[in-house]
Amino acid sequence: MQRVHPGAAAVMPESELATPGAIREGDDRHLMQRCQTGEAAAFVALVLRFRRPVYGYLVRCGVESSVRDDLFQDIFLKIHRAAGVYQSERPLAPWIFTIVANTVRSHFRKMRLRRLVTPAPVDPQDPAASSEQIAEAHDVARQIERAL
Repeated sequence: MQRVHPGAAAVMPESELATPGAIREGDDRHLMQRCQTGEAAAFVALVLRFRRPVYGYLVRCGVESSVRDDLFQDIFLKIHRAAGVYQSERPLAPWIFTIVANTVRSHFRKMRLRRLVTPAPVDPQDPAASSEQIAEAHDVARQIERAL
């Protein structure tokens, strides 16, 4: 075993230094390249590698716990579908978190739109509410759901 003296890294060429981040990024890129070939085990490993950071991001962004798991699955489905366009010369984590951030942003946009345009509920027992008003409220609700 070769002994390394303190400060030896200071005189080593930068290309010979391996930082933990650089090692991890190389592994991530290799993992994604395997995903691009359709290797299912590689995608499982990718999900296991990024599940905690992605889920933590969803929590920190304030995604409601009732929809967090669905959004998590949606994110990894998008990653799987977009794997073919990933460029292996670029770092993987920023690419993944761009998908995550865009998905979260889209989720909040949909939630905001639902709150803004959801019609007031019409009580079918209310004699003032005509069948025409009830039908119109249902039509508006269906159109909103289709648009989202």
